[in-house]
Amino acid sequence: MKITNVYEKLRRYKFKAKTKDCDWVYGGCCIKENTTYILSDYEEVEVIPETVCQSINLKDSENNEIYTGDILIDNNGKKVIVVETINGWQLRNFETNRATSIYYINKYKVIGNVHNEKHNTR
Repeated sequence: MKITNVYEKLRRYKFKAKTKDCDWVYGGCCIKENTTYILSDYEEVEVIPETVCQSINLKDSENNEIYTGDILIDNNGKKVIVVETINGWQLRNFETNRATSIYYINKYKVIGNVHNEKHNTR
């Protein structure tokens, strides 16, 4: 199998993560020799492992891709966070941690990610 075929298979699942310079990179994700990489444009970019976020294949009200760990806000100012569960993804109220319906996710706007606070803000 050619290396490009491996990259193409990994690109089916979209991820984002922060580099050591705290910049977001997007692409497939792999771990080699205890190092985590995002495969971006056919090159491996080393990333901070705990910042890896998977796309949930849905978009917000402004057509932005939504990832786990993203913080969203609705028109009423209600903030939620996207979390991964055993059954898929779920929205959790940012203040109460209660589950909120993902049905209206396209009414929310991405305003950040939990890793922006922990790993520099960009």
